Amino acid sequence: MDGRRALHPDEAAESALDLVRLISNLPEIEGVKLYEVPPVELDSILEFLGRVPNPQCPNLKRLDIVSSPLQDPRLLLVALGKLFVMRKEAGMPFQSVTVKMKCETLIPAAEHRAFLTSWEGIVGDVMLEYERTEVEGGGGGTDDLGDCVGWSGWPENWPKTVEEMRGQ
Repeated sequence: MDGRRALHPDEAAESALDLVRLISNLPEIEGVKLYEVPPVELDSILEFLGRVPNPQCPNLKRLDIVSSPLQDPRLLLVALGKLFVMRKEAGMPFQSVTVKMKCETLIPAAEHRAFLTSWEGIVGDVMLEYERTEVEGGGGGTDDLGDCVGWSGWPENWPKTVEEMRGQ
């Protein structure tokens, strides 16, 4: 435990709104760090950052995310992909993105690689990593979800960046 307390849903929504207001009023902002923002609020923030046209954030080049605990990381990965495409098409691609997903279940290695590959050319440097966690109220992690790799079978050599993938 790092001393942080979970926000009440109303507090989380208000904090996300405050962040969007702050970013809107600081056009010179170059980087945003999002730490354990609840999924609904994180989706809203990512949607705001990808809004086209989005003249409020023309200088935003860096995005760092540590997710709140997720059952499955796919929804966040898909949302990030949409954000990257929208920013690239608007002429404002991110130069650096770091995402650490706290999740209960993993995606297959091939799917992980597919996300990294699909982002090549639409975002600069992107680092994608996972951290094992449990979701409150979740059914517990399981290793028998079709082709998903469970934590007991986690390959430690998964590439975190496109460059690492090229070297394998």
